[in-house]
Amino acid sequence: MASAFFFSNNALVTAAHVVESFNIVGLKLNGYSDVLGAKVTFIKPEYDIAFLEVAADKEGEPLQLLENGSLRIGDDLLIVGFPLGSNKLTFHHGYISAIGPARDFPAGKLEELRGDCPLIQIDATINEGFSGGPVFHLQTEKVCGFITSKYGLLRDLRQLRESIEQLLQHPLTQTFRTEGAGVVISGVDFGKLVTFILDSLEVLLRNLRILHVGIGYAVSSDIFSRLTRSKL
Repeated sequence: MASAFFFSNNALVTAAHVVESFNIVGLKLNGYSDVLGAKVTFIKPEYDIAFLEVAADKEGEPLQLLENGSLRIGDDLLIVGFPLGSNKLTFHHGYISAIGPARDFPAGKLEELRGDCPLIQIDATINEGFSGGPVFHLQTEKVCGFITSKYGLLRDLRQLRESIEQLLQHPLTQTFRTEGAGVVISGVDFGKLVTFILDSLEVLLRNLRILHVGIGYAVSSDIFSRLTRSKL
């Protein structure tokens, strides 16, 4: 699950990495329960940008984009999206901590972007599901970018989470849980010990899903003017 927003009456923008394997995606507008079909009409993975199109009778209200050169370090931002699989629109406050091309920032997922991709480094709580969501520049009340990724400790924790998930789903794990009780070795009930460890790992797994660590990045709205000038 990810986020998107209208930039014209029936066209939306989102992050390319969430739709790059699809021609049609399911789209649920805020406040509505129906799932709409949206066509992926344009995609540039090297800038992590994609455009979606919905039927003319499903038009939304386009958001106003910020013009070039209006951002400053320390400017207040509002990040909007549907994090962690939530169906509730969520708003997080943050500020700009750096501005520049992708080549100037740390490695990780940003390595997949072209070096000249314009980025905004954001100090804010950003979780999975915010990708593609709009970033509002509070001083001008316009969209200055969209969320592309989060870098930092969360990347390492995601690998830990995947390892725990694999362990919990392993056939031997399930066997210990159902048949291990009562197996005593040197006075230790091995089945109970394994069950306790697995239960603790499940609690850790739930917590890893909601940790607010790392630095957020948004692709700047400058990318739209580049598209308009056909420089990509």
